Amino acid sequence: MSDIKKVVLAYSGGLDTSVILKWLQVTYNCEVVTFTASSPYRHCPEGGAELQTLKGLSMGSGWAKEVRNRLSGARACTHLMEILIPMATTAFQSLTMYRLGKPERLNAEGKPLKIDSCYAYGAQRELVRSRYPQYYIPLTPEENT
Repeated sequence: MSDIKKVVLAYSGGLDTSVILKWLQVTYNCEVVTFTASSPYRHCPEGGAELQTLKGLSMGSGWAKEVRNRLSGARACTHLMEILIPMATTAFQSLTMYRLGKPERLNAEGKPLKIDSCYAYGAQRELVRSRYPQYYIPLTPEENT
């Protein structure tokens, strides 16, 4: 893997393509060059140059705000900016198997932070019942109907 220095990615416009950008950078520690083959206007591909300002930006809390600050308006392609906003969440979710090998993040009481963080990890859901039975809260008879 360390032999890879540069990857050229033909951009298809899908969110999966956007997520792969960061994955390639992280996995191979290489430069990623993108190419847009089809765009609405002749100058649109130039609108991606400003994406370089995102290098080194952490895809975590504050990602969406910072992407908007750096890329909004005529500084960059609006379409690229809009697909970058959900990219952090998508990338984070796609790394589940990697994160499973790391210690569980817990609150001060020792409860996993994942519980009630989204629909699947709701305290009344099957996922919590199977993974964290001590934190599972069964539905009441009234809620079950």
